[in-house]
Amino acid sequence: MGKRHKIRDYAGGLLIGLLFTACTSLTTDKDWTRNGKIRLVLDWGIRAPRTGVFDYYFYADGNSVPLVRRGDASGYEGTIPQGHYGVVVCNPDGINLDLSMNKGYAEARAAARSSVSSKGTVGVISQPGNLYGTGEKEVIATATVGKTVVLTPVCLIKEVILNIRIEGGGEVSVVSGELSGISPEVCIPTGKPCEGKYASVCFPAEAAGINRYTATLSLFGIRLEEAGTSVPACLSLTIEQKDGQSFVSHTDVTDQMNEALTNGLATRIELDLTVRPLETGGYTIELTAWRQGTAETEGTAGTE
Repeated sequence: MGKRHKIRDYAGGLLIGLLFTACTSLTTDKDWTRNGKIRLVLDWGIRAPRTGVFDYYFYADGNSVPLVRRGDASGYEGTIPQGHYGVVVCNPDGINLDLSMNKGYAEARAAARSSVSSKGTVGVISQPGNLYGTGEKEVIATATVGKTVVLTPVCLIKEVILNIRIEGGGEVSVVSGELSGISPEVCIPTGKPCEGKYASVCFPAEAAGINRYTATLSLFGIRLEEAGTSVPACLSLTIEQKDGQSFVSHTDVTDQMNEALTNGLATRIELDLTVRPLETGGYTIELTAWRQGTAETEGTAGTE
């Protein structure tokens, strides 16, 4: 009698297990009545990936909140519900920035964090770094893998190098500066600076020889023109002399930065500046030369 009970209990448990398996199998990735396959490849060309982990954001039609899948620098292959998607790809380990990804494909963006050294100054941001991304408006997930979708990621960080030469005047102890009129946000799928906001970054300049200083800035780009108006990219330098005097000078670098930074998604610009004393006191800044880099900024690290 006890043996028959054990057999019946075993058979009942087996039946329940089979029913549970049958039910759960309908919710797995292999339910091809609802799910589809997707294959994305990241094409780095001759470049070597600078980061190994990438997140893939799939925006279904009419949905601002994406499905998120984690892949690597080579791409992603997996299963998502069948349908049409916009796809945004970026690495999650950017420096001095926050990702905003829950407002739809077109609004997927990265925003530089406020600078902790700005002492409450509004609009001063930290320099962002190490961000790569790309996007594709139309990707279709079907029950069978269609053609492979190839995406080309770019570095979303622009690099500005300042070469500063000081001619004459008192003996200089410290040189620092601020670049204003830059964009604090970048649209990840397009790689373009976002409109509607502008900010500035502060930076120290390091001695690079007698009366020579240099500084390297990383940023998303300068603010784009809106409705016929524009915010200039203004560079200011603060020169502190050993006698205790301090002077601030300004110059407009909008045209040079516009031409360089809007010419390609991956670029750098190098500015040569000559600083001379004025007869009336203080200094004047002259932009003597600039060079546009065509290589992608590599390993750019964000700083405060």
